[in-house]
Amino acid sequence: MIFSKQMIKEFNTTAVFDLINKSMPISRARIARITGLSPTTVSTLTQNMIDFGIVCETGLGESVTSGRRPVLLEVNPSGAYIAAMEVGPESLTGALFDATCRMALKLTREISDFNRLGNLIRDTLQALIAD
Repeated sequence: MIFSKQMIKEFNTTAVFDLINKSMPISRARIARITGLSPTTVSTLTQNMIDFGIVCETGLGESVTSGRRPVLLEVNPSGAYIAAMEVGPESLTGALFDATCRMALKLTREISDFNRLGNLIRDTLQALIAD
């Protein structure tokens, strides 16, 4: 299988995001050591996530050398949301999860007509987003 530069960037971004989420707060230098990515690559990927608002700088860590203290990174919970829908035999449950996968909101609605399920899903999603 041949990987494009875009696929590699997406894979690396996912790996860095997952590491930040599991180890927050964490420095760019530590991310580079753990992942084996170059410091420049880590800085570029994390800056993109900061620009999109899904990661934020939260302060300074302790320096292990006499150099500068590292800037710590954390996932911004309100930086992105994931919507999920569960269709049951009698009801539809919609949920909104923040960027750290914590449930932010949940709505349950009765299914009165399965022929209108698409509309119910759309309406539930719109209600989740509006709230």
